[in-house]
Amino acid sequence: MLLEETPDRVLAVYGHPDDAEISAGGTLARWAGEGAEVHLLVCTKGEKGSQDPGQDTEALAALRVEETGRACERMGFAGHEHLDHLDGELDN
Repeated sequence: MLLEETPDRVLAVYGHPDDAEISAGGTLARWAGEGAEVHLLVCTKGEKGSQDPGQDTEALAALRVEETGRACERMGFAGHEHLDHLDGELDN
């Protein structure tokens, strides 16, 4: 289904950092550019997003929040929040 009109407000809810940008970033950025108030909610910390076994997980989680903020700013989103559930431990 193609949404012909730009919504007034959007809440994009995703499990992990980067999910929104990868799966629907173009649409969300277009809507923001057309005047929609776009907010992003990320449910996990993203602390397991590294192949390095020595990675400081808290530092990685903080980096993911920073990266999300920069991406949201670049795409014109109104804001973003992180729920800080542990990565891989979010119940369906």
